[in-house]
Formats: sequence, C-alpha cells, structure tokens
Amino acid sequence: MKRILAAALLASQLGASCHHVQAGAQMQAALQQVVPPPREVRYTRVNIAGDVALPETQVREVWNGPHMDGDLVTYDVRSFDTTHDIDGVLLSTDRHFFGPGGYGFLGSVDQAGVLQPYDPPQIVLPPNPKVGQTWSAEHHKGDITSVRSCEILASDYCDAGIVVVCESHREGGVVVLRDHFCEGLGWGGFEALVQTGRTPSVRMWSEDLVRDGRPVPVPERAKQQEEAPEAPTPPQ
Repeated sequence: MKRILAAALLASQLGASCHHVQAGAQMQAALQQVVPPPREVRYTRVNIAGDVALPETQVREVWNGPHMDGDLVTYDVRSFDTTHDIDGVLLSTDRHFFGPGGYGFLGSVDQAGVLQPYDPPQIVLPPNPKVGQTWSAEHHKGDITSVRSCEILASDYCDAGIVVVCESHREGGVVVLRDHFCEGLGWGGFEALVQTGRTPSVRMWSEDLVRDGRPVPVPERAKQQEEAPEAPTPPQ
C-alpha cells in the first residue's frame, strides 16, 4: 500500500512538474519569437566623445547554450573585439536568461567562470512585451548600485518593431540605452549614451549588423535615428 501511495504521489508531482515545464516552455517560446537566440552576432560599434569621432570597434558575440537553470533557459554570451585580431580579444561574458520574468541578464561571468549576479536580475523584455509598458528597479552588483527605468516604444527598424529604452543612474554617471527588436528576427541594433559627471558625453550605436552570417537590413527611416538617444540630465 505504501508503494501504491508513493507511486500515486510521485505521478501527481510529475504531472504538476510537466504542466509547469510545458507552460514555461510555451511562454518562453512566445518571447523567443521576439528574441530568438542567435548563434553569432557581428556589428560595428561607432563611438563619439562629444564632437570627436573615436575609432570604431568591430564586435563579435557568441551565444553558448541553451542551458537549464531551474525554470530559466540561459545563454552565456561572450563579446569579442575583433578590430585588430580575427580571433578577437574577450571584452565580457554575460549570462542571458529566458524565464517567467521575461528576457534579461542574470549578471556577468568572470574569468574563473563565476557568475557576478545582478540583484535582482535586469529585465530587458517582459514576458509579453507591448508598446507602453514600463518597469524599474534598483540593482546591486558587487559594490555597485544602479537605479534603472525602462519603457517600450515603437521602433522604425521593422514593421511592428519595438525599442526598449532604459536609463540607468549610478554614482557619478548615467547611461541611456535603446535596444531594437523585431518579431521573428530578434535584436536589431542599439544606440547608447554615457554621461559621467561634466565630461563630454560618449555616444555609441551599432552598424552593419550580421546575425548568423546574414546581414540585418536597417530601413532608411531608421538610419536617421541611429545617432544615439537624447542626452539625459547630468548627475549632480
């Protein structure tokens, strides 16, 4: 009798677990229509400090995954500077996730393979992203604290495209980041502005985006918006 009860309990638990996994998989599948994970992304990063054009940077991102972490699907994304070296110089490794909270960043991975987490994780897209949605949080990573506020706007990068605009404030500086997404295609490029104290702002944006070996076209109307977002209020 005990074995029968144990088997019944186990079957019940497995059924609930399978239902949870299936629901999570459906949700993640819907989100991945907006952010389908690539294998490799390449782009040119344009850099301007004040009115001075800085050398451009050739960036290659390699997505390693998927991996399961509880109810999360994760990818370790390694970014390389390939401007002067075809193999590239490692810039950073970031852990991306898809899960009940949406799509975002768990943190960065150090050279020893240890995750340096954001507390809480940074959300890039909520589970069902729609124009007009907003969210904000105070994030802690090591001894760094930042206050991050985001909003989804319509993007001209593609039909029914969206752009996630996030403004992050930390001691001595502020960063404004605009990430474009197209359903079925994924990430379509970015513009960013970094302001530190009263020094000239640094503007960056992506050009010549190539996803898994295929160039990602940018409409002419979108090219006029590539020169980074409006300057934020300088930190006091």
